[in-house]
Order: sequence, then structure tokens, then C-alpha cells
Amino acid sequence: MSKVIKARVLSGRYKDEVVRITNVSVDDLGRKKAACLLSTGVRSNIAVEDLEVIPDEPVKQDEVPRAKTASMPFISGSSSSRTLTHTKNMAKKKIEVKNPVSSKKQQLSHCSICGAEYDMEERRGQPGKITVCENCAES
Repeated sequence: MSKVIKARVLSGRYKDEVVRITNVSVDDLGRKKAACLLSTGVRSNIAVEDLEVIPDEPVKQDEVPRAKTASMPFISGSSSSRTLTHTKNMAKKKIEVKNPVSSKKQQLSHCSICGAEYDMEERRGQPGKITVCENCAES
């Protein structure tokens, strides 16, 4: 967005009126015209020579420091799309999920020697045959 400049009209039809200049252009003869918006809302092209620019006043800082965040309980979105319960729940502290306990798939099997029941997954990588229990594999 371009900067809007305030100016006072020095002569002509709109003399002593404060206008806002939005654009300055040059015609074929080299005359500069400013596209101005009058206080009544009417647009008019006024010669640059007939205008006196009003300098911008510096923005005064508030003596009381203000927060730079919104005071709403949510950051963006329409408030009408949220229920009161939803808005309250957004302010609550999130529940942290602890590391889940690794749940290995148990694959129970019967020993081919003694017939005892054992977990085949625990037997993987152990010495002896996987089809026998730990006790029978050791002996």
C-alpha cells in the first residue's frame, strides 16, 4: 500500500481545504497533477504547484507499555465457530503423553520336548532351537 500524503490547497477551486494525495502523475506537456481525495469524499486532480504538503507528526509512544498480543483466548479464527467449552479447553494445559510401554506381540507356543508353554518372541536370538522352551534348550 502506498503512503498517503496530506496537503493544503493554496489556490483554485478547493482553496484552504485539506486533501489526501494518493498519486502524482505527469501529462504530455510536463504538468504535474496530484490525484487528491477531498474531505467530502470527492476525487479531484489538482496541480502540484497549488498544494502545500503537511508534514507527518511523529507517532507518540504510550507511556504505559501495552502487550503486543491479542486479549482473546485464541489466536485466529472466528469466535462464532467455537463453543464456550471449546474456548475454555484451549486455555487448559495439555496432557503430556508418557512414552508408551513397548508391547511386543506375545506368541505362545508349546515346547516340542516337555510340552510347557513359552513365548516364542523371547526365544528369538537365544541358543538352541526356537521350537523348544528355555529349560529344554539349556540341557
